[in-house]
Amino acid sequence: MSRIQVPDISHSPDDNDTFDKCTLSERIRSPHDNRQPIDKLPGELLAYIFIVREELTRSIAKRNESRYTPFQDIVVQVSSRWRQVAIASPALWTYIRITNARSRDITDLWISRAGPETLLDIDIELLAPYCASVSCGIADWKGQEEHATSMFECLSHHGAGPQRWRSLSFSALQPEPIYRLIRLLNQKPAPKLQQLYLYVNHLLGSESDSGRGWTEALYSLDHAMPNLAHVEFGRVSWKYVFDRPKPLLSGLSTLKLLGGFEFPASLPKLHQLLSANPSLELLELNIGATPPHTLNPLRGDRPLNPAHLPSLRTLSLGWDFDITWGWGITSLLRAPLLESLSLAGCDFSQGQIASAAFFDYVITGQFPGDNSPINTPTNNPLFPSLRKLDVSNVFLVNTNKAIDMVASFPFITRLSISCSVAPLALSGLQHSLPRLDALSLFCRGNGLHKCLQKISEPVSLREQNGYPVRVEHIVVSPMYGVRAV
Repeated sequence: MSRIQVPDISHSPDDNDTFDKCTLSERIRSPHDNRQPIDKLPGELLAYIFIVREELTRSIAKRNESRYTPFQDIVVQVSSRWRQVAIASPALWTYIRITNARSRDITDLWISRAGPETLLDIDIELLAPYCASVSCGIADWKGQEEHATSMFECLSHHGAGPQRWRSLSFSALQPEPIYRLIRLLNQKPAPKLQQLYLYVNHLLGSESDSGRGWTEALYSLDHAMPNLAHVEFGRVSWKYVFDRPKPLLSGLSTLKLLGGFEFPASLPKLHQLLSANPSLELLELNIGATPPHTLNPLRGDRPLNPAHLPSLRTLSLGWDFDITWGWGITSLLRAPLLESLSLAGCDFSQGQIASAAFFDYVITGQFPGDNSPINTPTNNPLFPSLRKLDVSNVFLVNTNKAIDMVASFPFITRLSISCSVAPLALSGLQHSLPRLDALSLFCRGNGLHKCLQKISEPVSLREQNGYPVRVEHIVVSPMYGVRAV
């Protein structure tokens, strides 16, 4: 029997891949060898390398603020030539990140180096480090509102107002600063803004908490941000998103709504939002704590004609404890060219009947006992063009229907699945999924060794039967349950 090749294994992020300030300081103090090959490059090419590297380090900033050193601060200290090239490259200084009082105070320098016309990427984190640096309590939402206004006015004063913004990422401990910022944007539009990221970095205690201040930002964002294409909302109240006569957002290519708070985001409201965004290419929705009964399509007053999303290629759905929510979303859209589907959640509240019915719907496109116009022909998979399926974070009482769903997509080339389900799935699908090429496993607890043992035999059998598959990645998580939003 052939041995399974151990793939890349990912654990929880650590500090090993971040910049170490002490190491950097030692390197900066060491003499620079001007005879190095990189110093023979033309200034334009050297600047391009700087810009590419700077963009790559932005993800490090998000993961580990305490040990992050801006790339620009490094290159200007290596040598006089590097400093000259860096300062003369406006595109290198377009990422304006404010995380505390000090970073706020040096934005003027970076803005001046970016020049008067270059579009800017604004990243503001009004989180605990910022509050500590300005003596503002983490629960003082009124004080944080004032600081949000102050930062907006400061950027505008230095010539970096919303008319120059290409992207905006704003994270806050409370919802009020976010709604205050939206209100300011309605007063001073951002005509060139393409990407908007808004996150409430705090688990709110009630629906009334999540709705504080949202009435100040009732307007649609279309007039203030006409070129907006990419939107991500994390823990932004679904009441703010959906409780309005017209859709908040339209004309998007990417939409992520993650972990909204308790509000009946009814199917008609969701349908209205999807219909206003027919060019969506990526859609990610996580129900958060939204009451599941409000999203059950079997309880709707009347069936809705699905929103046609011909460009949608990636769909990700997450729920807490009621799988029937999947019915609600999938009944609202038609995506014949969908290539990637990710499902994450549990079926503990509704049990085996609900999960079996949902997977039957994905397989056949038809609700049990329902002959409404929204149905597709029987035995026709809902997403016939699917190539990539991720069910690694689906927790089911009975996995048989999930395996049937996997088997219903014959063109799948990549499958992500829990290692507890993978052996059963592969054993039962030895002659199915002929195009399956890559397998990713999600292991919970400390069962990596057992996982490899269990998966080795079915993988070897597939190879013997002429359907080889490689296990390319294993994710090891010590936590149980759905990944937090």
